[in-house]
Amino acid sequence: MSVTAPIASQGDLSRADLVERVVELRNQHSATLPERTRIRAVLDGGPDGMRALLGDKIKGIGSDIPAPNLIASAMEHLAQKLSDTPILRADPPARVRDENVAQEKAEKRERIVENYDEICKLDLQLPYIARWLIGYGYAAWVIRDWKSPDGHRYPFAELRDPWDIYPGYWGPSHEPADLAAIRRVPARAMAAIFPEYAERLLSGGRPAGQWSGGGLVLDPTRGSSENPAGAGLEVIEYYNAEGTWIYVPEKDLLVDYQPN
Repeated sequence: MSVTAPIASQGDLSRADLVERVVELRNQHSATLPERTRIRAVLDGGPDGMRALLGDKIKGIGSDIPAPNLIASAMEHLAQKLSDTPILRADPPARVRDENVAQEKAEKRERIVENYDEICKLDLQLPYIARWLIGYGYAAWVIRDWKSPDGHRYPFAELRDPWDIYPGYWGPSHEPADLAAIRRVPARAMAAIFPEYAERLLSGGRPAGQWSGGGLVLDPTRGSSENPAGAGLEVIEYYNAEGTWIYVPEKDLLVDYQPN
C-alpha cells in the first residue's frame, strides 16, 4: 500500500463524503451488531461463549465448565475440514492443438497460481475463513497489487475479519457495490507502512469532539484477530468500483488512495 497520487486528486470522493458513506454503511448493520458480538463470543469459546449461548442470566460460569471447550473443539474440527487448500486444476487451452504444448501451458498456470497462494499464505488464511463462515456466513479478501523485488507485479490476498467490515447492499447477485472496514491499527505500524506521514501519525490526535464520527470501532474494549490488544489509531478502509481509500479520522489524514 503506497500513496500513488497527491491527496488533492485522490478520487472524486471528498473526505466528508467518505466518512458519511462509511457511517451510513455501519448504521445499515446496526440491527446485527449485537449479533456480531454474540457470534464472536461463541467463536472465541470460553465462559463468554457459554453465556452467549445460554443467556446473560446464567450465573457462576467459570473456565472449568467443559461445555465451552467442547464447543470450541467442535468448531475447530469443523474448521479443519473446511480449510484445506483446494487442489488447483487448469484446463489446457482449447486453441492449442499440440496436446503436449497445451498441457505445459496448463501446468504453468497451475504453478503460477500455487505460488500466489503460497506468497499470501493461503493455507494459514483458510482456517480463519472456515471458522468465520460458520459464524458470520461470509468473509472478505482484499486483493492488493504487489511487486516482487525484481519489479514483477502480482496479486496478493489480504484477509479481513467480518467483525470489522460493513458491506453495502448485497443485491440479487450477492455482490455488494462497496465495503467499509473499520479497524484499530497501532500508530507505529501505520507509520511504518506510510513513512511519509509518520510524524503526523505518531503525534497527538485531534482535540476531543472534532472527530464527528465519535469512533466507529464496534467494541473499543476488544481487539480484532489481527490486533488482539485493540490499541492504536482508528483506520477506515473504503472500497468501491472507483478505488480504495484509507483514512485516519483522528488525524484527518487520507494516507492512501488507489484507483481500481
